[in-house]
Amino acid sequence: MQFEYYANGKTFLRTDSQGHSYTFRYNKFRRETTTVDERGNSQTHLFNEYGQPLQQLQGDGSRLVYEYQDTANPLSETRRRDALGHAVQYT
Repeated sequence: MQFEYYANGKTFLRTDSQGHSYTFRYNKFRRETTTVDERGNSQTHLFNEYGQPLQQLQGDGSRLVYEYQDTANPLSETRRRDALGHAVQYT
């Protein structure tokens, strides 16, 4: 695997052994990260103030939602919502 970095040390580009590349974008407050593969498919990750994942948004409009009972408790429940808004719940 090969990596390229922004000046601040964050990963900019990752290329795996098969030549698949992924670019990474970050916002200023480090609560959102977006990866884009070589085909233009994107995946956005949203985080809370503690760095825990809140949502994973897919390029097809589906999303994975993470919920916590409190900040000291590990992941308690996830819900995946498809592009049509249908939810499937996991606990």
